[in-house]
Amino acid sequence: MKKTIIMLGVLLFVIIAATAQAATYYVSSSGSDSNPGTLTSPWKTIGKANSTLQAGDTVYIRVGTYSGDYVNPSRSGTSDTNRITYSNYNNEKVTVKDASYGVRINGKSYITVNGISFYNLVL
Repeated sequence: MKKTIIMLGVLLFVIIAATAQAATYYVSSSGSDSNPGTLTSPWKTIGKANSTLQAGDTVYIRVGTYSGDYVNPSRSGTSDTNRITYSNYNNEKVTVKDASYGVRINGKSYITVNGISFYNLVL
């Protein structure tokens, strides 16, 4: 019985620790990549999000057109419940254009992209 309680405690700790690591970030065309990526101090580029996001993280991209910048995560999510998510903020219009790709997830898994339009992609 004591072993079972200890094992359940360890399992609960692991679940809480994994959930606690998930973060929410923001990108805005008026931001700076030296900012912490918060709503009030967002990053400027999707590229900064690509290099920062970890499994479970979400980045909300604010209204605007992002030229030459595209979704290209450097890591994968780890499961359906621990995805990396790129999404427009509050149904704002987000456009990626004049980039090599719109989304490049070669070799990556558990990535979600919502509410982003792509135009004039050049290969």
